[in-house]
Amino acid sequence: MNVAWHLLVVFCLYALGLSMPVGLNNFPGKRSVVFWSVLLFAVHPLNTHSVTWISGRKDVMCAAFSLVALLALLRVGRDGSRRGDVLRCLLAGLALLLALGSKELALMVPVVALLVPFVVWYFSSSLLSVRRQCAAVAVLWLTAGLYLAYRFAFVGPIRLVAEDQAYGLSQRIRMASTLLYEYVGRILLPRLPAVSDAWPLSPSLEALHILALIGVLVMAVLLLVSLYKKQLIALPLFWFAIWMAPASGLAPLAHVRAERYLYPASWGLILATVMAVAWCRARFFHARSVPLLRCIPPLAVLLLIAMTAYSNTLWWNDARLFGHSLGRDPHHAEAHLALAKLALDDGDFSVAERHARQAVAVASGRTHAAYISPLVAQTNLGLALYHQDRFKSAQEHFQKALEARPDNATANYHMGLAAMSQRQWTEAQTFFERAMQLNADDQLARSNLAYVCLRLGKLQACVELYRPLIESGSTDPLALNNYGSALLAMRQYAQARRQFERVLELQPEDAVAMAKLAWCLSALDQRDEAMVVLRRARQLAPHDEVVGRVQRMLERP
Repeated sequence: MNVAWHLLVVFCLYALGLSMPVGLNNFPGKRSVVFWSVLLFAVHPLNTHSVTWISGRKDVMCAAFSLVALLALLRVGRDGSRRGDVLRCLLAGLALLLALGSKELALMVPVVALLVPFVVWYFSSSLLSVRRQCAAVAVLWLTAGLYLAYRFAFVGPIRLVAEDQAYGLSQRIRMASTLLYEYVGRILLPRLPAVSDAWPLSPSLEALHILALIGVLVMAVLLLVSLYKKQLIALPLFWFAIWMAPASGLAPLAHVRAERYLYPASWGLILATVMAVAWCRARFFHARSVPLLRCIPPLAVLLLIAMTAYSNTLWWNDARLFGHSLGRDPHHAEAHLALAKLALDDGDFSVAERHARQAVAVASGRTHAAYISPLVAQTNLGLALYHQDRFKSAQEHFQKALEARPDNATANYHMGLAAMSQRQWTEAQTFFERAMQLNADDQLARSNLAYVCLRLGKLQACVELYRPLIESGSTDPLALNNYGSALLAMRQYAQARRQFERVLELQPEDAVAMAKLAWCLSALDQRDEAMVVLRRARQLAPHDEVVGRVQRMLERP
């Protein structure tokens, strides 16, 4: 499905490239230049994340709907039909809504749309359709405004800042220049995928920073000169600059470095490069050299296909992808978090602890900028320690996770688990109650809170907490056993008996449930049946403390 969306994006980009105005200094071979630029974009390994992984579908869908909106905008005013222009405006607005629903990166579409009336006027000196296109741009901005109003009212504000709020403006400028330098290299000189979001930070300007700043200034001068001289190469450069802005490092986004944001942006730089090559070929080379130059685009396409095919093998699963990523960048926090989660799922808690500690170290250090949630990092480390029965250490990291997000239900739940494992029943009750206040549907918190109430002797509270779980048809033997134990302590023997019978239906060899069932039967004056059940329990667990205590109680005269 992602491939189908990617092909739609490719076709839309081709149509968009052919829709560029034919100005005074038009580049030679427009159709072939657009064709090769789109084909290079289609097979570029930079797009592997967006096209290969299911999580990247939002990227290709957002790009597809955004391009449909821009294509509809470009058609406004072409045929002079007012009704047709109204329909195109509505289509552009609807496409923008769908793009925003896919990914909010589509908020860049109204910004890009501002260029359309200007480009039509500046490059073709035509005012015929500028007025209607301005109206269409207004429709896009109105659509974006209505979407943001709805989002703020019913979903909440867009969270831009994550864990990197401490970075100053000068540090962000260095990051932005270095990131742009890296992005240009990734597009024009493709290499193996770098999913790492870690980026080295330095308190002083190093050689790489200086080189990157020079590169940014050169690109800015090239953009201004090409715009002044009405060279169409300015258009793809503007496209690249606008679309890559969210990934520049200047905006306080959660992801400091996210190359998938370049999915629509990279085509602009590829198109500008192909246009420059075509212009140089027409300007400086003779006809006899044309056949040799014509071999360059097909060879580049074949090379990119081979690199993309290899890159796809690295995206088969998380273990392979993030293992490769750590091989290239030991500071990749997201890779450590992902591998820690995989190790937790596989029960390899020592490996999970090692990766989680690395992630926490990256989060606490200030030598690298990285997208990492202290809540997730500390929670993973706490769970790795918890499953190794190192409850005190686990509690310390759960506490740090809770300090990062005091209003997080999961963090409170894990603190309750750590307290319960150390028999700190009162503290456990507090955390489980807080978890339920934050998430009333948390059944695990409810079940554990009921068990803590049972241990504290708060039998009525225990029964009230367990009752919704049991009445909803719960098949958890532990919940049924605890619920029955609370009823048994409250001397509601008939109800307790039903719970222990349900436990034995699920676990026929549960000696403790058998002993408690015998207790209920004896209290209900069914002593003979109770002794039969108790003898079976003694056979299964002759040294169990609970079974022995029930036996001594029933043997009393």
